[in-house]
Amino acid sequence: MLNDDLIKLLEFAWQFIYFMSSGGYVLWSIFALNLLIWMLMLERYWYFERVFPALLAQSVNQWMTREDVHSWYAQSIRTMIIAGLKAKLTKNLTVIHTFVELLPILGLMGTIIAMIEMFEVLNLYGTGNARALAGSISKALLTTLAGLLSAIPGLFLIGLLQQKAHQKIAQLSDQLPISLLDQESEKP
Repeated sequence: MLNDDLIKLLEFAWQFIYFMSSGGYVLWSIFALNLLIWMLMLERYWYFERVFPALLAQSVNQWMTREDVHSWYAQSIRTMIIAGLKAKLTKNLTVIHTFVELLPILGLMGTIIAMIEMFEVLNLYGTGNARALAGSISKALLTTLAGLLSAIPGLFLIGLLQQKAHQKIAQLSDQLPISLLDQESEKP
């Protein structure tokens, strides 16, 4: 039982390495960038769901325990609290978006490199070596496909993360009232 599972795992690993090698170092770059993007996205999701609520509660508590909430100084502190939490909320979102936009460009770069290889084969052997030509064309299509297919869900998910960040920022502004009188006037 364990032996069969190990054999299947090794076969999968071998097929994965063979597939990645057929796309060249550009396909490996796309794969590595995908891993980095997904780690950053998971970190942001973890921050939104686990870390930020505690920071928000702490900031609201800090603001509500202040005696002075009307002065210019108090409003400056409120603005500073909101700006600090906003910066923490949007951390790495621009980096993730940039990396996601790099994926199709890497795919295109792989296509160009494979086409250059194809022209080198044509220069050396003419049209007589169809196997080498097919390998270059396959490499070109694999890298293009990998770049595009990995960018599509990345764009969708970065949009969701940015939307979630904007919702949390609005929630932050709502939960830090300008004055305690504002909060009391909202009560029925």
